[in-house]
Amino acid sequence: MIFKKNKDRIKSYLKYFIVLLFFLIKIENCQSQVKLKPSLVGSRIPITSDLACSINTCSELGQLCNNSSPFTGQRCYANDRCKDGICVPSLKVGEICQDSGDCEIGSSCVSFNSTLSFTLQSQNKTCQPAFFAEFGEDCVRATDCLNSLDCINRKCSTPFYGCISDLSCGLDSYCFKAKCIKYELKDNECFLFRSYSCREARNPCGLKSFNISSIGECKPIIKEGDPCLTNLDSCDWTSPQYCKPLFKGSVLGKCTPLPISYPRACISKKDCLEYEFCKCDPQSGVGYCTTRGRFQGAFCQQSAVVFFSCLDRNKVNCSDIYSINPSSCIAKSKCNEESKCVNFFCSSPLIPSSFCKTKQCNLSIFNFTGSILLLSSSSSPSLPFSLIIKIQTFYNINFLILMIVTITLLI
Repeated sequence: MIFKKNKDRIKSYLKYFIVLLFFLIKIENCQSQVKLKPSLVGSRIPITSDLACSINTCSELGQLCNNSSPFTGQRCYANDRCKDGICVPSLKVGEICQDSGDCEIGSSCVSFNSTLSFTLQSQNKTCQPAFFAEFGEDCVRATDCLNSLDCINRKCSTPFYGCISDLSCGLDSYCFKAKCIKYELKDNECFLFRSYSCREARNPCGLKSFNISSIGECKPIIKEGDPCLTNLDSCDWTSPQYCKPLFKGSVLGKCTPLPISYPRACISKKDCLEYEFCKCDPQSGVGYCTTRGRFQGAFCQQSAVVFFSCLDRNKVNCSDIYSINPSSCIAKSKCNEESKCVNFFCSSPLIPSSFCKTKQCNLSIFNFTGSILLLSSSSSPSLPFSLIIKIQTFYNINFLILMIVTITLLI
């Protein structure tokens, strides 16, 4: 009698499993249909003020594109351009162009003989290298220079109207009230707003106190409660820490241990906590709340160590060590491959701030991650959220099938 009751109970459970399996398969089919028909969810107006998720797909060459909005729709990869609704190759340096959007990465549409930062409509224009020259380097026009520098006497220089940031000055100066002030760094000091200012000590450059200044100090250890700037990575995110604002809206904060965070669905950063990002899935209109440490991970830390060691070893001194411009200082340096790996492993698309680009890491020490690179080559070093859902659904379905077969055998 007891065996018969258990057998009937198992049969009833089996019915529930079959119904659940049916719904999971239907959900999987619905997800596929939504991906094939983005117009089903494309009517939502994207919020652009706080890094909102949006319907954004990266189109290959020959596929459809739409440049009507910079934040949503089908967009071409950065190496390509959208022409008449189709992704086509970008124009190479020297080719005739209409505007800078026609040109490949690292170039701009200008008159070759012009020394102006703009080109008159009546002039013939071609794609020319742009935004690659550092302070004091040679230039032909203002578009050759980085960091809002101007081309004065064929040298990238501080504009006549004055500096707007420390990067508008020489490497030995900082910007104060639109003037570049030369400053000789003392022991353990650093320029807070320059990339990797403490590279010889390999320590982060942090605030000396809760007063904002261009001069910081190199800290071997960032302690809990140390002052920080919310718009800089001035805390130890490998611990992990985050910069908790002193009050809402403050750029000053204290380095605080990062609480445990669990992925939750989000549409914009407003759906997440102050120390989280809304990491978007490029294949859909939703994302999930996550922390910087979660979506960057160990490969980011490993590639950063390799990169900084290369900078130390070769005494590389570029103002923008993370540039992807093929004509930039870092691209011409001996650490070009290392910089590509850092850009690959340490970035993630927070739509709409990012654009479609193919990233790569060719260093042999990271070859064992080849399968990961293939999965993430078009978007980010972490798996897309939709792919995670598909993998989880796949294993859930197979697990249910295994349970059903097992129960059937028991019966």
